[in-house]
Amino acid sequence: MSTRAQIRVTDTSGKKHTLGLYKDAYPEGVIPFLPNKSIGFEDFRNLMDFEDSFFTMPNYFYEISLPKAQVRVYGSRYIDGECQRGTLLFKGTFTEAKKKYQAAI
Repeated sequence: MSTRAQIRVTDTSGKKHTLGLYKDAYPEGVIPFLPNKSIGFEDFRNLMDFEDSFFTMPNYFYEISLPKAQVRVYGSRYIDGECQRGTLLFKGTFTEAKKKYQAAI
């Protein structure tokens, strides 16, 4: 089943970008592809196959910091018909995330 995600990426200059992903946006479909080394924003966006537009009703929210190599994964919740970040599902480094979500596959 396809899922949607809204992704906020902080690049090495501190600029925040909001992108979307519509395909396998489950953590198991995103986390294993996080980079193993420092990477620029454009290379990261191309590697991850993110879309320039984002979804207003995603299944997951991701906050990714390229300079810190950290990721946060949130579920979604709906309040008065508005989709918001829900429960924090994971917070840690790319390496910690890969260990957790590759083990789940």
